[in-house]
Amino acid sequence: VGALDEYMPSEPQVLVSNYLLGPANCYQSTALHTFCCLNECDAVLGEVEHVVGGPSAAPDVLVPLLGKIMTSSMDEAHSFSNVLVHKLSAISVQNGG
Repeated sequence: VGALDEYMPSEPQVLVSNYLLGPANCYQSTALHTFCCLNECDAVLGEVEHVVGGPSAAPDVLVPLLGKIMTSSMDEAHSFSNVLVHKLSAISVQNGG
């Protein structure tokens, strides 16, 4: 679910709520304690932000970076198909990088 932000008509954006870090991923066992599940995405996002160092990155930076990132729930790194890389590149070109 998203909302269209047309504050700058020449650069519309879709705002998406972050449900991954919401209370649905937490368990309240008592009135004083809440236990939340670790989110593997935080580590992946942190590594991407560290390498990219800015608000955007070209596909030729993201694809090799994401292709070698591993998490505790993965047996091995995942490679991306040529079709998926081509789609990402097309989206990048359509949106000016």
